[in-house]
Amino acid sequence: MPGVVRPPYGAPTGPLVSDAQLAAAYLAGARTGQSPTLHIEEDVLLAGRFEAVALRLGVDTLIVRTDVACRPLAEALEGRLRLVAREPPLATVVALQALGHSAAPWELWGADGDDAARLLAAAVEI
Repeated sequence: MPGVVRPPYGAPTGPLVSDAQLAAAYLAGARTGQSPTLHIEEDVLLAGRFEAVALRLGVDTLIVRTDVACRPLAEALEGRLRLVAREPPLATVVALQALGHSAAPWELWGADGDDAARLLAAAVEI
């Protein structure tokens, strides 16, 4: 399970890079960083300082919100990971537990579908 990162989020840290560079860094495992519209806080990619748009569950697995447009992340995902599931029920549970985030539509992305599904299930705190 990723660490709990709930609001209020911290101030962005690290050198200022482009949104595209930051999204690529997030997918590569960066745990801090900032761009004009995004920042990374541990396993969470935030837009506009306060909107969690992605939560990393493993090295090549994450859940991505679909109700908040994040073009740099969408472009970075192309060719790197594949869409495993749209609105998997456990994604809402994980987002609530890890982010304190109420219901939102999420997608599960990963390099391997079975591994991504296993990581999502393992992220649920019982």
